[in-house]
Amino acid sequence: MVTESHLRLAVGRAEVAGHLAAQVRRHAAEQGYTFAGPAVVHLAQTGDADVGHFRVRSRIAPFTS
Repeated sequence: MVTESHLRLAVGRAEVAGHLAAQVRRHAAEQGYTFAGPAVVHLAQTGDADVGHFRVRSRIAPFTS
């Protein structure tokens, strides 16, 4: 089932993901954090999030050369 929140984000998904990734990088720089690789945001629908609520998950992507 497609939620209302997911439908609202679907139109500008790339822009929203890019903006969120930029905010992650900005916050990290302000706090003195460094990343082992690029900070990337992916938006995915879940069936258990209420309208207006989002789940955030983070992980370290495997290194590829």
